[in-house]
Amino acid sequence: MVKKTFLVFSMLFCLAATCAVTLKPSVSYACKCIEPKTVQEELETSNTVFKGKIIQIKQYKHSRKILFEVTNTWKGLSASQIVLIDEPTSCSIDFNVGQEYLVYAKNYENDILTSNICDRTVELKNADADLLILGEGGAPTEIVNLENELKEYNLMVIAVIVIFILLVVFIWKRKRKTK
Repeated sequence: MVKKTFLVFSMLFCLAATCAVTLKPSVSYACKCIEPKTVQEELETSNTVFKGKIIQIKQYKHSRKILFEVTNTWKGLSASQIVLIDEPTSCSIDFNVGQEYLVYAKNYENDILTSNICDRTVELKNADADLLILGEGGAPTEIVNLENELKEYNLMVIAVIVIFILLVVFIWKRKRKTK
């Protein structure tokens, strides 16, 4: 009996361990940057170059959206706000809300912009050399509000609320019938 129980628990443990390892594999990323580009090269290869302050960061399961209030622009941008998408990797920039940055952004996919440590993106307090070469830049010409782009409606919460409401209505109707 003890051998049979031990065998069953051993098999269950092996099954659980196998499922844990294979169904949800961990992901690791390595970042390797080639030789840094000059300001002119980075300006040429970037889709958008701007100076802005982070007003909000929204963390999602496998990425984050970073909302910037744009103060100056050099390339590819006329809006007063922009959202960058960032996936947490060893190449990610440690962006902080309230900090100002000089951002060199590139199209990631479907016109989604991103930037990483291999670009010349840097906190504004460390961007003097770049700003000296770039010059003043222009002010955004189009006032926009992109805060709604950072909102995410959790479908699971909505489904639970709908089921709860349906359950309350069902119970209420059954009670009315029995009276």
